Amino acid sequence: MKKTLLFIFAILACCTTFCQPHDKNFANSIKKNAEYLYAENADSIHAFAMLMEKVRNYQNSEMQTDTTILFVRSKAEHFSYQKNSHTKVVLYYVLKKDLLIPDTQEVPENLTAEITNENCSVIDNVIRHKKYSALNSYLEQRKYEKHDIQFKLIRGDDGTRNCYWIVFDNNKNIIAILDTSLSIDLLTGKSVDFNDYVKLPKIWLQIF
Repeated sequence: MKKTLLFIFAILACCTTFCQPHDKNFANSIKKNAEYLYAENADSIHAFAMLMEKVRNYQNSEMQTDTTILFVRSKAEHFSYQKNSHTKVVLYYVLKKDLLIPDTQEVPENLTAEITNENCSVIDNVIRHKKYSALNSYLEQRKYEKHDIQFKLIRGDDGTRNCYWIVFDNNKNIIAILDTSLSIDLLTGKSVDFNDYVKLPKIWLQIF
């Protein structure tokens, strides 16, 4: 009986090892495959922002690359895995060929419909805006309907933390969206110094 149980546990252990696709080995296979663009980070939002930066930098001489947030999100896959004994990360990856569209083909219009889907995160919706007026209208509506955000327009730094900074130039164009650590621009995925944006008009945004 004891030998039988040991045999069963051994089989189950093997199945767990060989049937689990989203492990470190799978992650490494994605990274080594030139057909993919990928990015990873301990924070999911940062990982996707970093992938977007790679997508925007990807060029193909014969095809047009679609770099819109909604399009990339519809094509990308992601999963979390234990990178080492101390670090668990989220890996986002997308096939390069899935980002390419013929010059004569238009981006599917139904992708814009995803903007109103309740499953879209607040940050996804924030990123799609370009101007202060449109963004402010969205945030007002979101606050009224969902009661899950708080925001304030400031110039300077009022000391509020654990919030996003949505930064504008003097023409009210959005030029940066800083994460809650105020150290990464989610529009580019690059590290930044929030002090560079202190004197610019901005909205701080908290999501509950």
